[in-house]
Amino acid sequence: MKIPKTPTVSHLSGYTRLFSHISLRTSITLVLTVFAALLIAVSALAGVALQTSNAAIKKMYTEDTRSLLQIKSSYEHVMHARLALGSFAALYGLGDVQPALLEGAHSDLRQSDEEVRAYLATASADDTETALRARFVAARQKYLHDGLEASFEALGKSDFSAYKSLQGAETEALANNFGAQVAALEGVLTERQKARYTSAQDRFHMMLWLLAAAAFASVVIGTFARHALLN
Repeated sequence: MKIPKTPTVSHLSGYTRLFSHISLRTSITLVLTVFAALLIAVSALAGVALQTSNAAIKKMYTEDTRSLLQIKSSYEHVMHARLALGSFAALYGLGDVQPALLEGAHSDLRQSDEEVRAYLATASADDTETALRARFVAARQKYLHDGLEASFEALGKSDFSAYKSLQGAETEALANNFGAQVAALEGVLTERQKARYTSAQDRFHMMLWLLAAAAFASVVIGTFARHALLN
């Protein structure tokens, strides 16, 4: 009983007969050409994927991480200045005047201003960050003007009654709002940083799959060519 040939077997036999009529030199040249073309294509795709991944990681470090550190440092300097004012008032009440605390608070605010200017000098990534930047700057300015600067003025005049009145619920609400805007901005930058890292990882894994596929294809082509040459 004859077993009918399937189309796949038939095609394979046809390719085999075709290779049997080709000289050894031509066959080797053909196989090497296919290998070279495959290697060039995979290398080009892998190079593009690797370059894109490196660019994402570079932006994650030079933009996102730097911006996060600048925002965090700016906020911490403001809070440190606030603490210094409170310490100065408390020690003054005990008869221990520490003008260095006021000088340190002024220095903290200057450093905070520098950090904010450095952050704002970088381009905003999207409309969401632009809106959060505006709210962050507005909340910071409001707290500095109505809270800390007024406190500096009161302590400079030794008006401790005015200073204590500035430490009420209204100033606390301004400080809380400032902290909330900082947290919101940090959250957006952190999520963008995570997205860039995930994208870089995905491209790296794609590169590995391409290399594995190229290796598999090379084995298949080599096996097929050997089979054709031997027959």
